[in-house]
Amino acid sequence: MLCVDILLLSIHFSNLEGERMGKLTDELKGEHKVLLQEFEKIKQLGGFTPEGKSLLFNCKKILLSHLKKEDEQLYPVLKKAGIEDGTVMDLAEDYITEMKSISERAVKFFDTYERDDEDIDFAVAVEFLMGSLKNRISMEESILYKKFDEISA
Repeated sequence: MLCVDILLLSIHFSNLEGERMGKLTDELKGEHKVLLQEFEKIKQLGGFTPEGKSLLFNCKKILLSHLKKEDEQLYPVLKKAGIEDGTVMDLAEDYITEMKSISERAVKFFDTYERDDEDIDFAVAVEFLMGSLKNRISMEESILYKKFDEISA
């Protein structure tokens, strides 16, 4: 149900045209929260139970949608501001590069468990991915999103 809630939240924020920029980071933070909660449930259920598998597929959709939103709405604003301020450009480029690596690991994780490949220890794999996401989320929310909000204010 949380996946549905975050999708409704996304629609709500997307409909607020005049407040789109100011609310983008709130929307992205909400998606972060949902992703981590859903991954915690997956870790408890296991990825091979029907409910765990369903949550896994939903998380993949949310994560890919979230990354697309950042690519289309967040990074272009930061890059545009970076033309005038090289430190902003460097910040944006660093985050884009790092996210590419995390995204590749996440896609590999999802692909592995979509095939029911039980050779990999699921709990360890989920914990590793969650750790990567938690670190990334912390940095995004404390540095990148704050810079975005400053620029788009």
